[in-house]
Amino acid sequence: MIGFDIDKHRIAELSAGRDRTREVDPADLQQSSLAFTTDAKALREVDFFIVTVPTPIDDAFRPGLTAMPRPHRYDVGLTDRRCRAETRGYRGL
Repeated sequence: MIGFDIDKHRIAELSAGRDRTREVDPADLQQSSLAFTTDAKALREVDFFIVTVPTPIDDAFRPGLTAMPRPHRYDVGLTDRRCRAETRGYRGL
């Protein structure tokens, strides 16, 4: 499995076993077989994608989807791959 992010600092933190969101225990990160990278070309080796992005919600709990990535953003030949998009709601930005 590959963990990809465009944020080099985020990848460095995760590679060091630190999750700033505190959703994953450091021991679990250190024992994980995940490979973390900022290199979009590494995604060529992947068959299935789970895309997660922070999704702010308004007072009526409607999500703002502007953070969802556009498939064409990374030209790495992924047009025939499966992708699941997942958003994570939180209040405020």
